[in-house]
Amino acid sequence: MAGQYLTAFFEMRPTKRKAAILERARSQAEALFWQLLEDNETEGKEIANEPDAKIRRSRLQELKSRLQRSATAQMLEPIAHGAARSIVAGISSFVELQQAHLKKGDGAQKPEWPSQARNVRTNYTGALDDLKFVTELETEKLLRDELNRSDRDPPLMPMTIARARDAKIIRHKETGALAVELFILRAKDKKAKSSTRSEGIEAASGEMIKAGKSKSKILIPLSCSKWHEQKFLNGRTIHRSSLIVRKQDRWFLMAQFEMAEARPIETNRYLGVDRGVVNPIALSVVEQDGRVVTALPPMGADIGVAMSSAEQRRRTEQKRRGQFSKGHRLRVKQSLHKLANEIVHHKRGAGLFFLSQRQNAHGCKRL
Repeated sequence: MAGQYLTAFFEMRPTKRKAAILERARSQAEALFWQLLEDNETEGKEIANEPDAKIRRSRLQELKSRLQRSATAQMLEPIAHGAARSIVAGISSFVELQQAHLKKGDGAQKPEWPSQARNVRTNYTGALDDLKFVTELETEKLLRDELNRSDRDPPLMPMTIARARDAKIIRHKETGALAVELFILRAKDKKAKSSTRSEGIEAASGEMIKAGKSKSKILIPLSCSKWHEQKFLNGRTIHRSSLIVRKQDRWFLMAQFEMAEARPIETNRYLGVDRGVVNPIALSVVEQDGRVVTALPPMGADIGVAMSSAEQRRRTEQKRRGQFSKGHRLRVKQSLHKLANEIVHHKRGAGLFFLSQRQNAHGCKRL
C-alpha cells in the first residue's frame, strides 16, 4: 500500500512495575545514543566534510551497519535497532547541514555536533529585575528566553521502536480493549515475569492474533479517543514504527501508520473566505462563472470575543508576572483550530480563496 504516513498519539497506562521497566529501557537507550554519538564524532565530522557525494553515502552506509552491530552487542536487539536508527538520523542531519554550510560559505551558521542537554538553572529573580528597566527589544527577548528556561530539566529522550512487530497494538477480542505488546525484555532478565496474551486482533491491520505467553514482552493498556480508533485502528492501516515518550509520570505511544492516500475531489467551485476581527470568517461557495451557490452567515463571533479576552489577559499577566501561562496561548490555538475545521468542512473539493479587507473577489489570491 503506497500512501500517506500519519502519527497517532496514545496514552499508555502501565503499572508501577511496568513503568519501571519502561524507564530502565528508555534510559539505557538514551545512554547508548549519546555514547555512540560521542564515540563516532570524529568519523561523522570527516564524512560531513567529504566533498564527494558518492563517497559520503558509502561511508554513511558503512557507519550505519557498524553502529547497528555495536548497539546490538550492548542491548536487546529491538531497542538497539531503534537507538541505532536514531543515531544514524542525527549524524545524517549533521552531514546535510554541514554540506549546506560549506556551499553557502563562511557567512552561514556552522552546525554543531549533537550534544546532550544539561540541566538549566537561570537567575529568575535577576532576569525579572533587569526586565523592568530594559529599553532594547533584542535585550528584552533574551531576558524573556531566560525567564522561560528557568529551573527546567532537559526533556527526556523518546525510545524508538523501529519495527511494528516489537510494538504490536492489540485489540482484545471480547471487550475491545486496546493494549500494546512491547518486546523490551530478555527472557532471563530478573525483572521479567510471564505475560499472558489473550486471543485478539492486530488493531491496525485486523489480522487475528493467537493467545500466548512470553517472558520477554509486556502488555500495557492503551487509551485514545474514538476518533483515533476510527481513523487509525480500523483494520485498513499498516503500523510501521513507534516512539515511547515519557512526560513526568505519564507515558505515551506515538505510532506511525501508513494509510491509503486520500484522493481529492475536484470540482469547478471555489470557497471564498473573508477574514474579519469581530467575525473572524465569512464563507461563500461560488461556481467558476461567479454564481453564488451557498452564502453562509458570518461565523466565529464568540471565538473572536474569546481570542480578544485571552489576549487582554495575557498582556495583564505579562505585566504583573513578567511571563504568561500557556493557557491563553492554548485557548487561542484551540479557537483557530475550530475555525479551520469549519473551513475544511465546507471546502469539499472546492478551490480556496482568502480575502482581506483590501481585496475583493477579483483581486484575491488562490492558495
